[in-house]
Amino acid sequence: MTEPGAMDAFETALTEQVRRYTVAATARPFDPLVAARTAMASTSVTRSTMRWRAAGPSRRWWLAVIPVLALIVAALVVGANFQRRTPEIVGGPVPDALRHDWSRPYAVTPGGDAYGSGFLTVTDRRVDYGREPGAAASMSSIAATGPAALEITATAGTKGCAAGDSGAYRWTLEGSDTVLTLTPVSADACALRQAALAGPWVRDFGPQPVLGGALPVGRQRTSLFDPVGDRASPMRLAFTVPDGWRLMADQVASFSLQRLPDGPAGDPMAEPLIGVFTDPRIAADFAPGAACGPTNDAPGVGGGLDDLVKAIVTRPGIVSTPPAEVTVAGHQGRLLVLRLEPGWTGGCSDVTGPIVAMPILHQRGSPGGPGVGVGPEQPVRLTLLDVGGGRTLAIAIVAPTDRVSANFDRHLAEAMSIVESFAFVPATP
Repeated sequence: MTEPGAMDAFETALTEQVRRYTVAATARPFDPLVAARTAMASTSVTRSTMRWRAAGPSRRWWLAVIPVLALIVAALVVGANFQRRTPEIVGGPVPDALRHDWSRPYAVTPGGDAYGSGFLTVTDRRVDYGREPGAAASMSSIAATGPAALEITATAGTKGCAAGDSGAYRWTLEGSDTVLTLTPVSADACALRQAALAGPWVRDFGPQPVLGGALPVGRQRTSLFDPVGDRASPMRLAFTVPDGWRLMADQVASFSLQRLPDGPAGDPMAEPLIGVFTDPRIAADFAPGAACGPTNDAPGVGGGLDDLVKAIVTRPGIVSTPPAEVTVAGHQGRLLVLRLEPGWTGGCSDVTGPIVAMPILHQRGSPGGPGVGVGPEQPVRLTLLDVGGGRTLAIAIVAPTDRVSANFDRHLAEAMSIVESFAFVPATP
């Protein structure tokens, strides 16, 4: 685990490997199929987790307030990069792993291009395909009919097929779900569609921001983070950033941005942070004298918006503004500004002594996952959104006022403007 803004040798090597893989898997004239398999075979599969930690005296980062980017080797999947994968969902919408943009692999040797160029876009109920997007592209409906089984049916938008023509296909994924192969179970009723779809496809990631690197000014969207967490209708978070913000984490259940310091001498710990995570729960407080570390869910508190707000504003050690009604990304929620109660002495202890602070939220059932808390002179602007289906989303803006930069107020206003720009968009346009 490293401090914010820093990467150890392992993280640096991994980031470079991912960058090389993404470029190789999408750029011509390289064969993306070969590039994906080669790159993914050369490194262990990893997953990134994020925490926001609070600083006590002497920079002891222990609670979830300032971000720490941790890269953890997923041992259960090492060596399984190329195992063929089948979904557990049977029937209904297409599995999440298929709902992406795909492109045809390109052969390196002359005359070896068996498929030519092509694009494939898969959503939960629809598949678009053709040589390139546009008026000449074709569209069919699609549904999962069993493990690794799909049925594709022609509609009025399917070129060269009669409406209702259907075809059954098997699918496999390789290379950490980056290589998709579609195989007809029997002859498709629409021969043109079979010729267009059958065979290998390579995941089209598009340009990907580098974790810790500055984001381009303008409209962005997450690559992995799903703010709703509905498997039947996966979403992404769209947002607008001004100059000087960087991506700290983009995972399925958590996402964070931080303002870059002003100049090389700037202190990254003094800059505002935006942290977002799904399925928040009230974090259990530390028992007196307990060692600092992960905390469990507080018992007896639900995950609904009203449950969470009530538990926070009545929690000993927390001073909260009255909950304000807000709307973010079209969803209703509550905004609270939280501070540690003056004179509060609760907290935990580590090898350097007691630390005064209070955990507030963390992700349900994930003691080591993302979360948020407050420390002395470190308020948090917390927005809780009701995103439907009994699900709640937590958005925290952390403002470490004990190390204020010259432009702190402006940067904090920028953070608020980014949150106000949030929108939920389909995972595959």
